[in-house]
Amino acid sequence: MPLNVPRESALQSMLADRAYGEALNCVQAWIVEDPLSSRAFQWLAEIRSALDEPSAAEFARRRVQQLLQIESNTKASALGERYCALTASTRGEARLNLAGYDFPYLRLEQRAARADLVGVSLCGAAFIRIHLEGAAEQFQNECVILQRLTEGNCQTAASLIACGELPPADSLILGPLAQAAGLVLNASAAIQYHICDYVRADRGRFGAADLLLALLEQQALGVYQNNVTLRNLRYDSVATLCRLSDYTQAGYL
Repeated sequence: MPLNVPRESALQSMLADRAYGEALNCVQAWIVEDPLSSRAFQWLAEIRSALDEPSAAEFARRRVQQLLQIESNTKASALGERYCALTASTRGEARLNLAGYDFPYLRLEQRAARADLVGVSLCGAAFIRIHLEGAAEQFQNECVILQRLTEGNCQTAASLIACGELPPADSLILGPLAQAAGLVLNASAAIQYHICDYVRADRGRFGAADLLLALLEQQALGVYQNNVTLRNLRYDSVATLCRLSDYTQAGYL
């Protein structure tokens, strides 16, 4: 399902109309609002290229690569996720209720040619991923892999709670939540999702042996996570387990 992001649609129109000054003001305001947005700097690089400013464009592209590296090695804060959910719930706005969990807040996650809405439940026990853009087959494969790991009682991966297509009523509720994340959705389109238990993490330190244990357990179940970064590793010092938390690029062995 193609994304309709009003700010990016506006930038696209400005570039098409060669309104470079207006586009530059728009993207600079975006960077002030979110200085760690790799998307904003991607647009800045395009604008600088259109203005025939190769040095400035190259600087913006280097910044994009730096931010993408930061994103790949930065773990989402459990407290931060809960705070966003709790804050949204106090406003009395629309919320998704799936598999017995309330999701009052969703944020946009974009990687390469894929975009999802993600969020943590109000109680902090579940994590939802709603597929918006990219290969539907890849998302369905992710659900099948999570199901295999769950059925295999894998201790080093999140357990799949539910997956499938959002019911029409929930697709309508998703609209305001997506709008809060800066998107406009086509409510008539089929939207896939999955819900897993939220993998807790703390400040406990782990080593290569902990990671190797996780990889070997999942290898025994015929799965390779294929995206081992600091962002996707969660160490639970209570259970003394290193868990992997992202299967968007996973495959079979």
